[in-house]
Amino acid sequence: MEELNLPSGKYSLIRRLKSDHKGSVFLAEHKTMGVKRIIKKAIGDGAYRKCLMREAYILSRLKSPFIPAVCDIEETEDAFYIIEEYIEGKSLYDFIRENGIFEQNKVLETGVKLAKIIDFLHSGNSFRVCHLDIHPKNIIIKDGIIYLIDFGNSICSDDTAKTCVMATKGFAPPEQYISGFGKDMGHAVSADIYGFGAVLMYMLTGVYKEVFNSGEVQELLCERNLSGSIITVVSNALDKKADYRQNNMSIVWEQLNKAVKEGQVCLRDGCKGDGPYIVSVAGADRGGGATYTAVLLTALLREHGIYAVYEEKHNRDTVRKLARLYSQLGYDRGCFSYKGITMKPKYNDNINIHLECDVIVRDEGTVEECVKPGAYLIVVTQEDILGWAGIKSLPERINKTMDIHEKNISIVLNRCDKETYKKASSLISCPSGYLEPSLSPFCMEAGECIGMENILKELLAEFKKGDRDCEEKCKPDIYRRHPKHRNSVRKKG
Repeated sequence: MEELNLPSGKYSLIRRLKSDHKGSVFLAEHKTMGVKRIIKKAIGDGAYRKCLMREAYILSRLKSPFIPAVCDIEETEDAFYIIEEYIEGKSLYDFIRENGIFEQNKVLETGVKLAKIIDFLHSGNSFRVCHLDIHPKNIIIKDGIIYLIDFGNSICSDDTAKTCVMATKGFAPPEQYISGFGKDMGHAVSADIYGFGAVLMYMLTGVYKEVFNSGEVQELLCERNLSGSIITVVSNALDKKADYRQNNMSIVWEQLNKAVKEGQVCLRDGCKGDGPYIVSVAGADRGGGATYTAVLLTALLREHGIYAVYEEKHNRDTVRKLARLYSQLGYDRGCFSYKGITMKPKYNDNINIHLECDVIVRDEGTVEECVKPGAYLIVVTQEDILGWAGIKSLPERINKTMDIHEKNISIVLNRCDKETYKKASSLISCPSGYLEPSLSPFCMEAGECIGMENILKELLAEFKKGDRDCEEKCKPDIYRRHPKHRNSVRKKG
């Protein structure tokens, strides 16, 4: 087997992914950190080496959770290496090969997300990028999230002499086969839009070819009884003449959103416009059970079909301590996972880990540590710590220290039996719940957590308020990304 031979010796080879006379691509593992990396190797001092150097430069300038990060570069006398983040998942090509072409709603959902990534590349104020190799094998899907990889053919706005000559047949425009773009970003944008249209066409029909004849695209799409807007987007993007194509990805994205409305597809980000719903969980006192409650609430929401993620906000490093104790915790893109619960540890403020989910359950630590609560706050306490008088005065204490409406506050009594809760709930003016001592957040099934029913109802009511601008029949699609609900939602559409 071919050896990596990196000067640093930091990586062990898992397998070679591809190789030719220009170089190789490997999947490797960092020997100390235990994380997987993609390593691209260019042999000699030819054009491929320059492409890899350009790719490293472009990726170092781009900051997006949907694009792989460059981790390092290494050089020897006869080789150049770029080490990139490894994004696990399945390529769009493999997805369709195994499962068949997508329904219109799924194409629109995927297309809107991909269009946002491409528009991000094209729209930088001081640094714009054109990918120039958009095709199904360079699009990775994991848990409903779309990633764009392989920037080896890209050009950027401060390139001085780049000429693109590579083209993937069926996903590159005619002009890309016969000439380069040099510093012409305008024609490169048009080429990316062509590639985007070819990907939509592939998802809808499974068909791709070097050049479509006049009227062929419309004919193939009309056979599927698709909305007029999506037919217009794909037909325009696949026009043989670059000057006739739309040359602004933002406009293409808007046209896709029009098709979304025609197809009655509700995309959560498009409806809410403010990212995931934040539920803050804070202890009235330290040791009251905020972390336990936050993890359990995350599991409970997921059991009820809402894609929730646990986020650690305090500085006690609980998630990493769990990771050291339990070797079976998975790790992916900055987050740990255990029995279906995704847990993001505390990071420094200058590190941004994007969470693609419906709800973030944020473990704030204590009430005093909760500087800026989310849209909903759950305060956790124990009767034997706070006492009856302390429980009764808790809502007033919260209102004095936090800027949050009292209607968006609930109180949970941890390690509490049903009889004790009955007495305590008569003293509490806001929605409340209780957690029995024997309940485990990692072994819970829906229906076991009876004491949290009132709070769950309050949260579900809040989620529905966030969907008030959506039509009634679109509301179930808030749960679209949860694995247990994807098939049922698709059938309803």
